[in-house]
Amino acid sequence: MESESDTFAGDEAGFVLRDRHHPAKRAGFAVFGLFAIVAPLWDFWPAFRAPSGLSLFFLAILLGAWAVGFALLGGALFGDATVLRLRGGRLTLTRSNAFRTRTEILVPGDVAGIGVTEHDWEGRPKTYSVELVLGSGRKVGSNDYDTRETVDGIVARIGAALAAADG
Repeated sequence: MESESDTFAGDEAGFVLRDRHHPAKRAGFAVFGLFAIVAPLWDFWPAFRAPSGLSLFFLAILLGAWAVGFALLGGALFGDATVLRLRGGRLTLTRSNAFRTRTEILVPGDVAGIGVTEHDWEGRPKTYSVELVLGSGRKVGSNDYDTRETVDGIVARIGAALAAADG
């Protein structure tokens, strides 16, 4: 969970909401993904050079490890970082991953709803995040915040900006 200053940089003219993974987290996913792909193949290679009845057992383990490894590697490389900027009554949604960056300019008609999502945790207090529902049904969320008041303030500012832009 990030603090408000990390995810909500704002002044009266606008603000930025970020939902992104730290580069070290992405690197960790990539390293563990590659390890889960390479290590079982390295260890079980002798079982496949001379096939026997146990080869199917080792193949099942290898395929399971590869499923986990490719999922971790895919998340590290293709998982989107989302930045939502509000400046001058204009919402800009930028999504980027290791290979490309996509930017959308959202007008009031593109946003079907704005809400607060409450996250219940077993070992710590509840957290809250902003959720934008686009007309296409896609949901765009922010990082978690400790207080409901912070998120309510962000939702109110986005709503006011969209209402002013709608005219």
